[in-house]
Amino acid sequence: MTRDRLKQIAVAFLFAGVVYAMVFGGLKLRRWTWTQTESIRYGADMDNAWRWGSTAAKDGYFKLYDRVLADHVGGHYGLDYVPLRLGVMTLWARWVEKHDPGATGWKSTYEFNAPLLRFNTAMELSAAVGMFFLVRYWLRKEKQSPPPSVWGNRVRRWFGRPTIEPIAATVEPTPMRFCDGHWLALLAAALVWLNASSIFSAHGRPTWDVWVIPFYVWAVYFASRNNWFIAGLLVGVGAMLKGQQMIAAPFFVLWPLCSLRFGAIGRWLLGVTLAAGLIVSPWQVWLTPQWGPLLICIAGLLLGPAVWLIVWAIRPIRRFAKVRPAIWLSGAGLAIGLWASPALFQTSTAWFKIGYVYGIDKMPDLESGGTSSIAGLMQHRYGWESTSPANVPFTHYQVPVKYVLVTVAYVLIALSAIAAAWHGARHDRRFLLAAAAPWLIYFALFPQMHERYLLWASLMTSCAVCFSVGLTGLCLILTAFSWIMGINQMLRDGDPERFATGISPTFGQSLRAFCNGTIPDSAWAIALVCLIWMWLMFTHRPGRTLRCRHSSAKIAPVE
Repeated sequence: MTRDRLKQIAVAFLFAGVVYAMVFGGLKLRRWTWTQTESIRYGADMDNAWRWGSTAAKDGYFKLYDRVLADHVGGHYGLDYVPLRLGVMTLWARWVEKHDPGATGWKSTYEFNAPLLRFNTAMELSAAVGMFFLVRYWLRKEKQSPPPSVWGNRVRRWFGRPTIEPIAATVEPTPMRFCDGHWLALLAAALVWLNASSIFSAHGRPTWDVWVIPFYVWAVYFASRNNWFIAGLLVGVGAMLKGQQMIAAPFFVLWPLCSLRFGAIGRWLLGVTLAAGLIVSPWQVWLTPQWGPLLICIAGLLLGPAVWLIVWAIRPIRRFAKVRPAIWLSGAGLAIGLWASPALFQTSTAWFKIGYVYGIDKMPDLESGGTSSIAGLMQHRYGWESTSPANVPFTHYQVPVKYVLVTVAYVLIALSAIAAAWHGARHDRRFLLAAAAPWLIYFALFPQMHERYLLWASLMTSCAVCFSVGLTGLCLILTAFSWIMGINQMLRDGDPERFATGISPTFGQSLRAFCNGTIPDSAWAIALVCLIWMWLMFTHRPGRTLRCRHSSAKIAPVE
């Protein structure tokens, strides 16, 4: 066995040891966080989750939405859970009924909440693993990528000068070693797994905001590998767990649109509509007393085989009878049937009115909970409301300020999609900056903002370890502000006098005074971080061409 081989084996064992220590330490840290935050635990969310989960377990999961919609005519439902989120709470309640039959209400013990806390842990671990593979993929792609194709150069005519002409030279990819990209990717995963804001949110407060990021990270990863249908499935499932998943949905449409990849858009949209449609199909198709929704879904599913048989039966065009297009056509037909049923047969849409519409309308303020965002500054420092009129430039029209904030935010998200297409065409790791930008923009600008939502930006910006120490510092700043806003609300609604008395008898009160003093004015720092992130996302590095990037690669002359 050669020395290089022994060295690779030693590095592999070291890597495995670091991973084990990181995972084991993270699990212990989560249990410790649950214990230490008992005095300031925000039990309202957990109690509400238990109440609706136990109600669904008792009265029927599929009947709850229609019953709540009928009983609350005024529109104040109390329930704002999307289908899969309600499903998780229902399974939790059924687990408690099995292991603690005498439970009549929510308890703050670890054993009572263990299923939900373990589910949060699984989501956090999935996000960390997804970040590892996403970062490693783009690091390896930048180093080992083959020369751009003619199509790639055609896209670059829109997004910049071609890096190298494939007619003049051919790049021979550099062989990859085990350690190439792994350590930086592991560091990015560690920033996700050991994120203080995430741990406090999922195991101190606790809440379920961490459910958003794993689906987004894995969707970006599969889309980067051109598996757009799987990416759409992930976003569709994630939207049924947390509706905020759809905030970044335009990114997945504009990114391939800027790259002129229209087929990718179609596959992603099919994945989203099919996954979400199948999840809500019990309300819209299977449990309805009518046969129409079921028949239209079956007809849509048979559309692909029918078209394939027709094409195959016509001899001159038989060569076009391919199985793959027929499968895509069947999926599209089924998705159309699932979503056309409410319009054609007036099936139940109570899950949408309660889970999405009410979730948006129930808190109309620019911010709630003490949020350091632009919306929070406008509300607390300048007295604006979400319905306050704002003048449209160069016109005499006025629109509510919340629409102005949403418009500006989506313009910036569109710019991040352009940057993603630009860097993706060049196989540049700065694509990761563009992929993280929508969640930072979302918190900085969107109205109706909660203080917890900076968590998503702090997790996604963990990719900054691929670039520099300074950029990693921005990620840590976002994590610190996210933690401050989260624990500030816990201290405000809990008992700060009993928090961390081992450090100091007045530690909780001092920490509350410090955290409360940063809100909402720390929004200026968060907005500055957002601007720096956007600037670095578009900054072009002189001389960073494909040839320079592959300095260790061999340039083979064209014969």
